[in-house]
Amino acid sequence: MAKQRSLKNIFVRPKFQLKLCLFYAVTGVTTLGAVTLFILNQMRQVQSLMNQNARIDMFIQNQINDLMLSCIQYSLFGFMFYVVIAFTFALVMGHRIAGPQVAIKDYINSLQERDYDNDRNLRTNDELADILQALKELKTTLIHEKSKVNQRD
Repeated sequence: MAKQRSLKNIFVRPKFQLKLCLFYAVTGVTTLGAVTLFILNQMRQVQSLMNQNARIDMFIQNQINDLMLSCIQYSLFGFMFYVVIAFTFALVMGHRIAGPQVAIKDYINSLQERDYDNDRNLRTNDELADILQALKELKTTLIHEKSKVNQRD
């Protein structure tokens, strides 16, 4: 029988995952809130026009149509703004993960080939910097073990 996964196992790195979730939630809510305010303002103007004019003529109808069109434009602008911001953030975060992943893979390959002189560093804000640090500690242990074996021989 398969072991039940706990809810915390959904998050690979809870701090990192939380940062991602919060970014998308905050930008989504902020964008939605701003678009909602713009649309509510336009709808108030439509309501005002309809309340002030008992008889709606062609001029009033055109004003209402223009206000409704601006509501649609605000909605589309808000959606596109959110898509651009989310795409940019995903691109930056991908760069902060994929770049270090390639560097770590190269570092592991150099350790496998017993090339202990290869020293890689990551940018300070990269998400996988702690993994490279653990590999550097492993390299130190391997060098220490290698020197012990060489001393015995």
